[in-house]
Amino acid sequence: MRNMKYVYIAVIWFGFFGCNPNCENITGVSFAEHPYVEEGEILIKATNANTLRNRNVFFNEVLAENTRFVDDLGLIAKMPPGVTGDNVNLRIQDQDCADFISFNLKVESESFFVGNSQYIPPAPPQIIISIPNPPLPPSINNAWISPNNTDYCIWFVVVEVPGSPGNFTISPVVDASGKKSQELSVDQLVCGSPPKPETSLYHQNPVYGMINTNDNIIQFWIDRSSKGLGIEEFEGKFIDINDTPYNDDRTPGCKPWNATKLHMMMVTSKKTNLSLLLYQQLP
Repeated sequence: MRNMKYVYIAVIWFGFFGCNPNCENITGVSFAEHPYVEEGEILIKATNANTLRNRNVFFNEVLAENTRFVDDLGLIAKMPPGVTGDNVNLRIQDQDCADFISFNLKVESESFFVGNSQYIPPAPPQIIISIPNPPLPPSINNAWISPNNTDYCIWFVVVEVPGSPGNFTISPVVDASGKKSQELSVDQLVCGSPPKPETSLYHQNPVYGMINTNDNIIQFWIDRSSKGLGIEEFEGKFIDINDTPYNDDRTPGCKPWNATKLHMMMVTSKKTNLSLLLYQQLP
């Protein structure tokens, strides 16, 4: 009789939450599949984004440092320090449903990405949400530098397509000024610093592609074939630098560059699914 009593209580408890009018199950949960950096952010999506509102998120049973919900997009959660590994358990909780949805993801320390030939361009740890119609640069030519590693640079040389205003090709061919589109190390190129294992991966690799400023489309390829690293494709767009935490005075350390930053692009690698931010560095 005692056993029957406990079974009865368990059924009532389950039924209570199953009939809770505030309980709305989350379906179609997804997030980008790539290694995440320790203490970075993750964007969690669902079929109905609103079902992610006000959810608790845990990483290996540690509550996320903070979360923020973005309308019609999903839930952004910041990972707590010290949580790393190939199978970090991500759990999403809802107090109304008394339930968890569980997934595994890979989280690495920042040092994992440094000098790693599989993840060469530096990725931002934050999730950047851009707004439509950002300000476009009057000229694309010049150095575009990563705020996450100010030694990482792509020098763009673009040529407007004849008869097609707003459409440009990114050329790896030397132009009249002696410049060409390429991936570069600022320290090696500008300051004459000796190469390091990590900078050698991205120094002097040809870049080619296209930019359409009418529709805000950027597509380019970085060719590292000469180093046995193949070709990496990126797609993205110009974004408003004021939508990011990088509108500050950071500049490449080996030279007193102009600290003014007005324009930024955000592209995503088709190889790694990781984003790359680049701001235009004015002379």
